[in-house]
Amino acid sequence: AVMRIEEVDEKHSFLLELNAMNRAMALMCKNLKEYRSYMPQTLILEDEDDSSDADTAASASRKSSAASRSNAASRRSGGGQSFASFMSKSAGASQAAKTAVAAVEKRQGMVLSLQRKKVSFVVGNVSGWLGQIASMADREVVRVHGEILSLALAAFAANKGVSEVFSGDRFVASFNAAKNCGTHRTNACAAACLMKHDLAEKLPATQMHFACVSGDGRVGNCGNETMKKYTFMTPVLTWAFGLERIARTHELAIAADNFVFEDASMQFTVKVAFDVIFAKRAKKSAIRVAEIMGKKASGESDEWLYELEDAAAKDPYTRWNKFADAVLGQNWDNAAAHAAEASEIDNGPLFQFLAQQLEDKAVKPVSLMYH
Repeated sequence: AVMRIEEVDEKHSFLLELNAMNRAMALMCKNLKEYRSYMPQTLILEDEDDSSDADTAASASRKSSAASRSNAASRRSGGGQSFASFMSKSAGASQAAKTAVAAVEKRQGMVLSLQRKKVSFVVGNVSGWLGQIASMADREVVRVHGEILSLALAAFAANKGVSEVFSGDRFVASFNAAKNCGTHRTNACAAACLMKHDLAEKLPATQMHFACVSGDGRVGNCGNETMKKYTFMTPVLTWAFGLERIARTHELAIAADNFVFEDASMQFTVKVAFDVIFAKRAKKSAIRVAEIMGKKASGESDEWLYELEDAAAKDPYTRWNKFADAVLGQNWDNAAAHAAEASEIDNGPLFQFLAQQLEDKAVKPVSLMYH
């Protein structure tokens, strides 16, 4: 049938319907983009990989369909392969599609499972946030908070981290949990340093303290028919929250536990601070904590095997660390010998804290009420 132009009803034209559908689609896409911002980052962090898996599934499905059509045509022409051969190839294509779809479903949280991994976390908290916003209008608070969040998301993403949650002025990111990252400890330090730098440059009135910690745990999708979530079953995250509080109390910009700073010390300048013990644990084993001062200059980290002595000479915190390690190791004579030059590097609260232990000849670890 052919529609004549004069028969088109302007009030009921299919073009008007298409235009309405187009507007509805545009509105739906706009709303979906808005809803997407409320979804956990762990669910959407692998969009590109998901697309790749989906493409693989679609490709496998197309190959299966093509094989079916080809065999049907072959059978009609009297030739073609055996029934067993046809079933074998069809099963292979179908399995490839199922495998690709399963990969998408697992990544998007449709499959509940856990795996054991070494993971790192960064927890950041804005100093004096409530006092800073006390006189601000609500709209201004939302704007400033949004700017801080944008810097956090950019710093985490640039270092293969996944933003897990923010609650008020506290921001949390994971490394090597939902997204694989072999250098997760170094990347955690890099993310904290980048955000510290960007805050100083773009929001100088806003100060933050960070904690970078690492350890073992189980990570993955858990839940039931009502609610599913990517979760962490590890004490490491609680330790991260505790170390962030300690960082604020002792005025450390970026505090890192020994697992992190020992691994990152080739690329970052490290300033040894103190030991921390967990007050509620029966075994009072101490964890050494250091402050990450920033990334080393390229000349200090490149070709390090040949330039260790030169790099140490350029880094004043090498001399500080001799003092701090001696105090924490209860090597009192060595500590006394390095106390003067340590005070020249930093005569602030941390030096006073360590110097008092030297005077008393007794190490006093920082106690954390771990829960």
